[in-house]
Amino acid sequence: MHYTLLLSLSLISLLVFPARAQQAEPDLSGIKTVYNLPYKSGQQLSAYEKERAYLDLYLPEGQSDFPVLVWLHGGGLKINSKDSLESRIVGIRMAKEGVGVAIINYRLSPEGQYPDYIEDVAAATAWVHQHIKEYQGNPEKLYLGGHSAGGYLAAIATLDASYLQAYDMQPGTLEGIICISGQMDSHNTVKEEKGIAAEEKIIDASAPLYHTATDVPPFLILYADDDIPGRGAINEEFARAMKKAGHKLKIKELKNKDHLSIVMEIMEPKDATARQMLSFIKK
Repeated sequence: MHYTLLLSLSLISLLVFPARAQQAEPDLSGIKTVYNLPYKSGQQLSAYEKERAYLDLYLPEGQSDFPVLVWLHGGGLKINSKDSLESRIVGIRMAKEGVGVAIINYRLSPEGQYPDYIEDVAAATAWVHQHIKEYQGNPEKLYLGGHSAGGYLAAIATLDASYLQAYDMQPGTLEGIICISGQMDSHNTVKEEKGIAAEEKIIDASAPLYHTATDVPPFLILYADDDIPGRGAINEEFARAMKKAGHKLKIKELKNKDHLSIVMEIMEPKDATARQMLSFIKK
């Protein structure tokens, strides 16, 4: 199947999931939720920036000093939000396991353009680092991760240190990065904004592969055995480059998964994606 067709089908599927959530609402017992916290403020923000710059917290109830994961949703940098089922079930599963989660909205293309969405990730991560202690989380145990476009954003926002540095953070402030089925060359939507075909492999400043010499925390990279064509190969190439540069990294292909099920099955008790994430965070 042609890559762009498969991606379109994936995005359509992601849009459908919130409707399914109405039929099977996840169990929130044992979890404290805090919705719609603004992570940016000021008159200099555009109307669209103000609209998107919010995050939700999913916290293990009655616990303190827990690790925290800043989570970035997928959707090709074009669709989706913190309110989608894909996002919420990650927060719920991790919080039930003793990990706080901050799920963020970021600006989307075409109204947002590169590097708007990356800057939003940095701003939200800095906000969580500064404020999570107020919600009993440990700012010294902070992780950044995401699925698909979110995996790309987690990687590039860390590897290009300028984004976090703009908010008085360093990549080393984070304990680890989790990239699930992320794109490690320049993202297709970034290429589209520049008038470049999706099929063209671009390794420029917008590509995680461009920045592998950056001093960064350990990475966990997961992809599915039935992922988007080429997704496994680009992640393996990224892993080789990172290891060559001396970074700590674990990469794993998950069996019997596709680009959606690798995150949508995370609520299952023995789900491989959840096990890998929890092992990485609670190492």
